[in-house]
Order: sequence, then C-alpha cells, then structure tokens
Amino acid sequence: MLCLSEHFEGIVMQSLQSQNSKLRCFFHLVNGQQAVLDEIGITVSNLEDAKAEALMAINELRRESEGTSNDDWKGWMLNVVCLEGNLLYSLNLDSDMRGDG
Repeated sequence: MLCLSEHFEGIVMQSLQSQNSKLRCFFHLVNGQQAVLDEIGITVSNLEDAKAEALMAINELRRESEGTSNDDWKGWMLNVVCLEGNLLYSLNLDSDMRGDG
C-alpha cells in the first residue's frame, strides 16, 4: 500500500517549482520497535522520482530476500522522508514483499 498526503505533495511541488531545485529523500526501514535509518539519501527531481526509487528499493529487497520467509518483513515499512523529516511515502513491506501492494 502506497500512502501520500495530497496536501503535502502540493506544498512540496510548489516549493520545488519556486526554487527550481531538487528534493533530497531518505529511505528508512521501520517496524515500530526498530529502525534502520538511511543517513545518505538520494536527490530526485520530483515526488514521482522518489516513488520510483522506493519501488526499486522494494524490488532490490525482494531479490536479496529470495528463499527467506515473507514473515521476516511482517510489520516493516519503508518510509521515504524529505530532508526536513516529513513523510513522503510509506510502503508496507509485509504486503509489498508478497506482491500484494
């Protein structure tokens, strides 16, 4: 399941257009008790690019976890946040790792 605040998307898009700049995104793996934080991030041109990068990250995790139980991903989310820490996307790895999302 992919979640995106339409209101926040509008604010980010206006900011990007007015500044003619790029968006720095970070991909954090979280499960409510643990977090694996992306301290490097990537720079994208827009929110669609951030979404594409998130989906590529999911596919990479799928390849790396072949042969393991999907239960390993139960409760985990891939959160995409901007430099300010605002949530852009949240992907449920439990369903997405099974191909449900």
